[in-house]
Amino acid sequence: MENRCIKRSGKVDFVEVADNIFAALTTYYGLSWANAGFINKGKGLVVDTFADLSQAQELKDFVTKTHRKTPGYVVNTHPDMDHLNGNQLFIDSDIIAHQNFYDEYDAGRFKYWQMVQKTGKQSGKPGLMFLAENIEGLDFAGIIPVSPNITFDKNMVIRLDDMRVELKNIGPAHTKSDALVWLPVEKVLFAGDVLFEGVVGWSEEGVKGWVGALDYIYKEMKPNVVVPGHGRICDAKFVAEMRDYFQNIIDTVDKYYDEDITALELAKKIDVRDYLHWFQPERLFVTVSTIVKERRGQTGIKDWEYLVPNMAKLKSHYDKAYGSRS
Repeated sequence: MENRCIKRSGKVDFVEVADNIFAALTTYYGLSWANAGFINKGKGLVVDTFADLSQAQELKDFVTKTHRKTPGYVVNTHPDMDHLNGNQLFIDSDIIAHQNFYDEYDAGRFKYWQMVQKTGKQSGKPGLMFLAENIEGLDFAGIIPVSPNITFDKNMVIRLDDMRVELKNIGPAHTKSDALVWLPVEKVLFAGDVLFEGVVGWSEEGVKGWVGALDYIYKEMKPNVVVPGHGRICDAKFVAEMRDYFQNIIDTVDKYYDEDITALELAKKIDVRDYLHWFQPERLFVTVSTIVKERRGQTGIKDWEYLVPNMAKLKSHYDKAYGSRS
């Protein structure tokens, strides 16, 4: 069937990507504007619960209207707050995640984002200003952290009447606990942040693991429909595009890295002409910086006051090398 937009609102669009399988898409590409999903079979299954309660409430309202009851399951694809801040609205469901979830989960992280939202724009600090701009329109008020009550190891199968749903851990990639939600008969994949434009890697191990994970998705799973963690519905072609993107990073870093080169100099050597249509392609600097720091035995703290000015310099380089995009 062709994708069918069922409901459009200010923050969430609901699109039926296959019979009884819905993508819930946010309408903006900012840092924490994530996607979610719903499978209207059997007990019902929700994939992720958005960054704020207003989006999560739209999801719950849609599920309640469509399914007529509370969904039996919620899957959190990974521990980032933009995919689970709405869990509290699904407290009566079994909430499932990979067992490594708790190694990376910070239940109080939303408080940091509340601070960013309140003071970021007026701070005069480029990092905080960047973060505040990218979460504009979200509301972190009223959030009560609710974590998963069921975890799985490598794979888990859920039966929704006659529909088979497979949960697959393919980390480390974006995180150690990345969980894919895969419908093998319908060939629909809810990928979480294993797939999205503007992706960043937070460890060299993760970047290398990501290539293998994406290769597996492309060659073995062969999805017809992919709902990414952020952005537009796509297909297997984007899986290959993203795999090649990470392989390009690895190959270029291996070729040019030495103890004297800066992360910015190294990032400029990576040819991104095929990825300029991605959201904020200068985010590449985050991945390169992470790899450089790890190779030099430095901590992997997310220092946005360092990252954002260098992202701006990389964007300026792209504008000169490939033509201005602004």
